Amino acid sequence: MIKKLLIPKAGLVVRDLHGRRLPVKGAVKTFSAFWRRRVKDGDVIAQQPPKQPKAAKSKSGIKGDNT
Repeated sequence: MIKKLLIPKAGLVVRDLHGRRLPVKGAVKTFSAFWRRRVKDGDVIAQQPPKQPKAAKSKSGIKGDNT
C-alpha cells in the first residue's frame, strides 16, 4: 500500500471516508482511489510522508536487554 501525506488546500474542509476532518497540517493516509480523486479535484495536496526514524537495537540483539 502506498502512503502519502495529504494536506487540504488552504481554506477547505476535507473529510475522509469515515466523515472525519482532515487536519490542517495534513495526515498520512493510504493513497486510495478516494484520495486520488480529491487530489485530481484540487481539494488535497499529496506529498511523500516524512521518514520515520528506525528504532535503536540493543547490542546483543535481544529484545528487552538493558546491557
